[in-house]
Amino acid sequence: MANKAISEFDKNGDSKLSEEELSSAPGLKYCSKQLDSEGDGDGSLNSEEIASRISQYVKMRVGLTPFDCKILLNKRPLVGAKVRLIPESFLVEALDSLEGTSNEGGLVQFTPEDINMSVVPPGMYRVEVTSSELEIPEEYNVKTTLGVEVSSIPDSYHEGQVTFFLKR
Repeated sequence: MANKAISEFDKNGDSKLSEEELSSAPGLKYCSKQLDSEGDGDGSLNSEEIASRISQYVKMRVGLTPFDCKILLNKRPLVGAKVRLIPESFLVEALDSLEGTSNEGGLVQFTPEDINMSVVPPGMYRVEVTSSELEIPEEYNVKTTLGVEVSSIPDSYHEGQVTFFLKR
């Protein structure tokens, strides 16, 4: 999977993903600082750094982890928005897309059938936000720049609940 990520997103052929190249993989970009700090700390990601993180998911032996997020548009809760978590392309063989709808506080929960809590498989996801009520800029849906890593791995770069701040 890590080699697939490098193959797909490495545009300059240096076998690393720069910050610019990571823009095409917002879920991977979301956790890139932590992944790079676990590796060589050069500001880009190589195959070994990505593989190390994917290996950690497997070693955790956790199929689902608690996760919800908040969606704000112009600093206000976005109500009734459809939020899709789409696995990064190099993870689609292992993960499915998930969908939730934001409530009056902008909170989005991903609650699978037969489970009474918001849980998501560990992984790196693109985040797409759409609404039937409001026009949402394409950088939050069809050309999303939003990404997230869902994991129970301690993360000093992203503390607390994930909140997406959308602007129109």
